[in-house]
Amino acid sequence: MYANSVVAIVVLSLFAVATSSMAAQRIVLGELFTNTSCGPCRPANLKLDTLAIEHSATLALIRYHTWWPSSADPFYQANIIENTARTNYYDPGYVPYFWIDGSPAGASHSYWDGMITNRESVPSLFEIHLDGSMGGDTGRLKAKIIITQAIPWPALVVRCVVTESNIYWPAPNQMLWHHQTMRDMVPGPSGTPITTQPGDTVEMSWYFTVDPAWVWDNCETVLFLQKDEEREVLQSAKLAAPAFAQRPATVHIDPDSVNIHLGSDFCYTATVTTHTGTQQCFYGIADVTLPNGNSYPGNPVAGPTYICVSPHQTKAIHICHTVPFNAPTGTYIYTVKIGTPPDDLIDEESTEFTVSFW
Repeated sequence: MYANSVVAIVVLSLFAVATSSMAAQRIVLGELFTNTSCGPCRPANLKLDTLAIEHSATLALIRYHTWWPSSADPFYQANIIENTARTNYYDPGYVPYFWIDGSPAGASHSYWDGMITNRESVPSLFEIHLDGSMGGDTGRLKAKIIITQAIPWPALVVRCVVTESNIYWPAPNQMLWHHQTMRDMVPGPSGTPITTQPGDTVEMSWYFTVDPAWVWDNCETVLFLQKDEEREVLQSAKLAAPAFAQRPATVHIDPDSVNIHLGSDFCYTATVTTHTGTQQCFYGIADVTLPNGNSYPGNPVAGPTYICVSPHQTKAIHICHTVPFNAPTGTYIYTVKIGTPPDDLIDEESTEFTVSFW
């Protein structure tokens, strides 16, 4: 073992659901800190390759590469900032070092199988459901996090990671194939804070760009819910690249401001991009969700508008709405959708804005 000598658009909505008396099957998160010049890292990685197969349904893996014993590790060099941030978060004293749901499992890989099995048997109070789609080189991961029972920790952090497997590179430590290599933390290593209450469902979305150097079909997105105080991971989920649906077009909304006074305008730019070799035609509409969680009775507030966009082109439009003086104050959710009603939804994106008196 070697001693250590030494960032999307997030949409968050909460709405009440019936509280379940049943806990969820736990998906265990394994995080390995490794280096391609570390001799003992080779058997540890090979063991983890086996465990990834044996626990494929209940284990999500991420492998971070450190700057010791050699900062020339190409997987460390590919993302220095986020590899460094995650290494500093756990502060392993040496590599290899394995963490299971945020708890130290060390370098003795002969014990990892039993530790993973034990952790899998502990139900989670959270369910995580993932859905992904691709538009060109832009991926979107959508998550629905369901709190199945009352929880004692309302403030948590959600982290989203893109990994890549089946990378062939003859390493100094004789490793040839590298798997679950951390490529990107979206939107960054600090994750996205959320505040939850019993019975809540949290819906979130992340956008990320696929680097041309990656083989997307070998990639996977891993999502996990963590308590930063103790570093415990409460639940995880994973979605492989082939499960991402292909979108012929995508929509993005960029608000001028998200802090709006009564009587003033909420304005934004909606940008539609096509990702195919043919012209795409569809309708665009916009809906508003009120601060109390109900849909605005006057929906849609924009559209339906028929739009045609040429192959691999972008079309943008600037839209404004005046917020009435008698509108309720609080946080609104504004959602733009493109597709062909009633069932063909191509893409959608939401943003929050807050209405206040002053």
